[in-house]
Amino acid sequence: MKNTFKKHERLKRKCYFDTLFSKGKSIKAYPIRVIYLEFTPDNFKDCKNIAENTQVTFSVPKRRFKNATDRNRIKRQMKEAYRLNKSTLDKNMAMVFVYLPTEKPDYVVLERAMKKLLKILN
Repeated sequence: MKNTFKKHERLKRKCYFDTLFSKGKSIKAYPIRVIYLEFTPDNFKDCKNIAENTQVTFSVPKRRFKNATDRNRIKRQMKEAYRLNKSTLDKNMAMVFVYLPTEKPDYVVLERAMKKLLKILN
């Protein structure tokens, strides 16, 4: 099985974001926090269609990292850690991964946190 991160796996619809931030649950594994909600008709009543696969997005606060290059690097590292470990996830859900600290991360720490979060979510 290929470890890819295709376009249909990215969380983009405003309806999903609104529902996710209003009804979603949160888990922390330092240095990442994930806000998640399972794709069920009850959870996403306001949305027309419900996604058939897990959709994710990654966020790094501009308040903590002023340079876009720093934010993009951290997001790229989180995407890579997710891409390599997403096969452990069985449920269809919407997720937002948020990077918490103010210092630049080490990839090993990010991957360890991502593994821990995906294990908890499963």
